[in-house]
Amino acid sequence: MRYPDCWYWDGAYGPKGYGRAWSDRLNDTTAAHRMVYEELVERIPPGLQLDHLCRVRSCVNPYHLRAVTAKENLLAPGSKAWAAINASKTHCHAGHEFTVENTYVTRDGLHRHCRACRHERRRKLSAHGNRPVLAAVDPLGAVDAAITGSASAAFLSIDPPEKNAHKSQRNK
Repeated sequence: MRYPDCWYWDGAYGPKGYGRAWSDRLNDTTAAHRMVYEELVERIPPGLQLDHLCRVRSCVNPYHLRAVTAKENLLAPGSKAWAAINASKTHCHAGHEFTVENTYVTRDGLHRHCRACRHERRRKLSAHGNRPVLAAVDPLGAVDAAITGSASAAFLSIDPPEKNAHKSQRNK
């Protein structure tokens, strides 16, 4: 999609769609939007990167660019990064809402988990003596989910066949 006020780079492009330009200062190619921003606005402070507000990678309009941290860039509105997609989710996979009370955030602050689902997993584990719930395959290949060691899976209690058992049956 084209935007009327974007400045589209008219040179070479890199594999991810960003314009590429030669920088005498770096003696190498660099991202065109970075070069234009540094030429017309200011040097990009260390530790920051440029975020395209217009979300058009080929745009070099300095008014469409802002210097931000990597995290801000990753979570920016309209970002197609997995982190941004997951951060925008309001409910877990089971349908529980991510609220302050129902959300556990890891110590590193990078992951969040649903407390209700976590409680349910722990409840199921404690019902089975803190052993993981197994899934086994019967001889016909059908999956018997949630086998807990009960007699519901007869094939689990079958002894392995003895060697040459078929020969001994014929000789009887």
